[in-house]
Amino acid sequence: MERTGRRGTVVSAVANSAGCYRLNLDLKTTPLVSIIISTAGRLITRNGLALDLLKNCISKIVQISSYPNIEIVVVHDLNISCETQDFLKEVGVELVLWHGHHADIAGKYDFGATAANGKFFLFMGDSIEPINGDWIERMVEHFEKPNIGVVGAKLLQENGMLQNAGTIIVNGRPRDALEGQTGKSNGYFFNNTAPRNVFSISSYCFMTSKNLHKELNGFDDAFSCLFFELDYCIRARRAGLNIVFTPFSELVHLEKRQGAQCFETDALQKIVERWPEEFSTDPYFCEKHLNVVSVDYRESFNRRRT
Repeated sequence: MERTGRRGTVVSAVANSAGCYRLNLDLKTTPLVSIIISTAGRLITRNGLALDLLKNCISKIVQISSYPNIEIVVVHDLNISCETQDFLKEVGVELVLWHGHHADIAGKYDFGATAANGKFFLFMGDSIEPINGDWIERMVEHFEKPNIGVVGAKLLQENGMLQNAGTIIVNGRPRDALEGQTGKSNGYFFNNTAPRNVFSISSYCFMTSKNLHKELNGFDDAFSCLFFELDYCIRARRAGLNIVFTPFSELVHLEKRQGAQCFETDALQKIVERWPEEFSTDPYFCEKHLNVVSVDYRESFNRRRT
């Protein structure tokens, strides 16, 4: 910290694991963060009761978050109940009406960005709820370093198992790193307990700067529902920027990955054809020496990569 001129606190990164530490950095500034949420106004059943995903998401953000400078923009298509609308107005949420296709998540994000005023955009789905109060700080801190394009969070399932710890490319396909492993595991060489560069991040919760979003002309509508975050991250990396996964921003995803599964094969073919070189090798996952069937980073010699 002395060398870089930063301030913060050194704390243990892993419980009961001596010798592994992390920095809780004190932010130099707290710029406005615009949380842009795409919603379909859905209800799910949780513990036998109906749960309004959007209301639950906003409630958790407002109750838990310690970051002092946020605004919340919700992009909807007339599917929010009157009760929820009243709640959103009460907590100061800006509602933006979307007239496009309901499954065009990338379009909704871009549209929400036009109504946002923050220096940073935090894009997320409505089926997310934060766990730790400083989840926004732990994402913002990376942008105090140069050459950071996108920061993604750790997503857990309700049962505490990992859903996404960054996105990796295995056999030419995007996979959720460490999916199905326990959320509190150290990971492979502590890759679940330390920030690291990754190929891409989950579309359900990630942060980028307003300037970069503008420079890249937002998300490509060729990938309106699936893989738009992959395309965005590739373009950011081609611009010389890093994509960072942070395990210190933890959130629960209340649903399995949603999307038009019937279109996944077409979307995958389209993005691989656009970026063949990037999809041939993941610079952050060694297919030659790691298991390509699971996504838990087990060591395994892959003869096809010799």
